[in-house]
Amino acid sequence: MNRAVADARRTMSEFVSAYASGVGEKHMIKLPFPTGDGGDEHVWLAVTKLSKSTGEGIVINNPDRIAGLQRGDVRAFAVRDASDWVYEKNGRFVGGRTMVVMIPYLPPDAAAELRLKFGL
Repeated sequence: MNRAVADARRTMSEFVSAYASGVGEKHMIKLPFPTGDGGDEHVWLAVTKLSKSTGEGIVINNPDRIAGLQRGDVRAFAVRDASDWVYEKNGRFVGGRTMVVMIPYLPPDAAAELRLKFGL
């Protein structure tokens, strides 16, 4: 997982460029949010604004351990904090390194769907 996060951060400029130039759709970014116990929970946001250094997005999943954060909330973020990114182009996912890592741990139907979306 650490390698996937490092790769996502290393290629973040590809995501920013795709968003800025209108390449693809459904641009999403994964960010860590502090939990009350000193850890982080990583949450996906649908990007609504993005520059090279900052952005804004809508929380698209239901956080399990983050008080005061729920699906539909709008949050600003620093791009450097992102742990992953993904967008859809021609029906396939681009990016999503941490998603690919998780495929073996998903239920078979969900894993098959992601394999198809990533072209694996």
